Amino acid sequence: MNFKVAAAPTKRMPTATTTAAATAKAKAATAATAKATAATVTTTAASTPDFTELVGKLSSPVSATRIDAAEKLSNLACIPENQAKIIQTPGATRILFLILQNQSQGDKELRQTAASILVNLTRISTNQSPLIETPDALRILVSLLEPTVDPPLQAAAASILANLAAFDANQANRAKIGQKTTAITDLVMLVRPGVETQVQAAAANALGNLAVKNTYNQDDIRGKAPDVLTNLVALLRKPDPYLQQRAAAALAHLAGDNEAGQIDIGNTLGAIPLLVLLLQPGVDPLVQAAAAVALGNLAQHPINRDKIGQKTDAIDKLFLLRKSSPDEKVKLAAHAALDNLYCLLSNQTKIDHLIKTQWYK
Repeated sequence: MNFKVAAAPTKRMPTATTTAAATAKAKAATAATAKATAATVTTTAASTPDFTELVGKLSSPVSATRIDAAEKLSNLACIPENQAKIIQTPGATRILFLILQNQSQGDKELRQTAASILVNLTRISTNQSPLIETPDALRILVSLLEPTVDPPLQAAAASILANLAAFDANQANRAKIGQKTTAITDLVMLVRPGVETQVQAAAANALGNLAVKNTYNQDDIRGKAPDVLTNLVALLRKPDPYLQQRAAAALAHLAGDNEAGQIDIGNTLGAIPLLVLLLQPGVDPLVQAAAAVALGNLAQHPINRDKIGQKTDAIDKLFLLRKSSPDEKVKLAAHAALDNLYCLLSNQTKIDHLIKTQWYK
């Protein structure tokens, strides 16, 4: 096939008049650009928040001023690049924790806003050391878990503790919270029936994070209340995906590399059947993944491999998720669970048969 190449356009030297006009036009454009740049710089300077001023206003004698400053800081704390600036502002973390401690009824809204700021600040691991090292920080947070505290504030305190215990890089935080405070004692009470859903979810999340790779905390959580595992399993029945995911994840972390935990959870009435039920199609992928991880951790123990693989349809459900789930995390969790179940010969037979008959369909 022949391609036609277009002829190059003929270049024409500009006349003097054309050149002068172009020069004038260029000067005008340059002036306009400079004006726009100056306006942008002015606007940016005007819109840059003064964190020191906002933090100072949190101590104002005027309630409206305190609340307004807290709300502005709460919005700013949603943006990651602002979080370090807030933490580095002298006195910021101390005043936020003091606000949480203040039980004055008139400052109820201020306390909740301060808690929201701290929830956002603790979501990033690099922010956590200056926060947890703030004088009395853990004592104040744990005091907010008490039954007399308003549920939204209880939930926020549990969420802050969960965030502080969320990262392996800050494993020391799990020890500080779990072994040097009464947090676990209070948190296990907050997953009991009758507690508000938002509080149950936050408490389950905190218990799960405290249990990650920490045998002491795992055993302490199970030992603090004989009904804690029963209560976490009961949360799996609730028609709330967020609550189900938190409860399943807590059970997964309590079973992780902990033989006693694996046996106790495996023996808890309804635990394995309910986790298997959460693998079925139509369930939220986050819930499916958490349930698969929990079953996989339970299957580290030989007794549970038989219970899961031979007395439920978990293998069929896990195989389907491994083969067909559009969510990569669900696939990985299902694969890991099948790996652990495969250690039992009777489970091997079932899994091999599914691979042979179903994998390529």
